Amino acid sequence: MELVIKLAGKTSKQSVTGFIAKMLSEDAPLFVDDVDAEYHMAFEALSYFEQPDYKKVSGQDFIAQWELGGDAEYEEILLSLNEAGLDKIVAYINLDQTEKIVICEKGALLSLPPDSIQHFSKAENSQERQFEFLLSLLRN
Repeated sequence: MELVIKLAGKTSKQSVTGFIAKMLSEDAPLFVDDVDAEYHMAFEALSYFEQPDYKKVSGQDFIAQWELGGDAEYEEILLSLNEAGLDKIVAYINLDQTEKIVICEKGALLSLPPDSIQHFSKAENSQERQFEFLLSLLRN
């Protein structure tokens, strides 16, 4: 099984994107004692994830891409990031060549209509344009 996740998320608190980026990096703390009290709950969920192949933090926006194998579940990743403080997430999911775009907000996942994949595919020749498309959906 192969899973590709490309996501854009936003938060109302800039410190959240910094925390998430740190938790998904080589510099992630190893123990909950090394994490600020307000992030203890999020620490546990995020500490199990693989580092993204690509990530970028820009103010209150967070973008990332994972290419995972095995039994990785995109739902768990999106819901954990939402719980960790990304208020809204728009993600492109490619699970074994089945593509879709989902929105994660307030602990719920919603799939967008199939025509959103067509718009995403038009931007597919550039990773930067793909993330711009996801950010545009995020802001709507």
